[in-house]
Amino acid sequence: MTNSVEVEVGTRISLLFVNRKEIDTLVFFGRSQISDMVRKKYPFMYDIRMDEHGWPDTLEPYVAINYFGTIVSKTRIDLMERGALEIEGWMTYEPVASTCKIPD
Repeated sequence: MTNSVEVEVGTRISLLFVNRKEIDTLVFFGRSQISDMVRKKYPFMYDIRMDEHGWPDTLEPYVAINYFGTIVSKTRIDLMERGALEIEGWMTYEPVASTCKIPD
């Protein structure tokens, strides 16, 4: 099931983690880009840390250094014991604006 949500600007991203879990959602390249409407529907936010080459590396609760972007989720993501999930693969799509659908 997918829901429509108003976003100012965001990019669809698909993340594959080393634990084989896959997430399709929106990535924002700055927490200030996430509207209040998105925050209400998708209350969980996680930051992506990039590696030394600028590629997504791990998903974490908050990243200040080597910040790649922030994803939103309706449900809590288990970050395992170390507090981060390693990203094995990823793909971004065209940037979206206005109304878009985010998979549940």
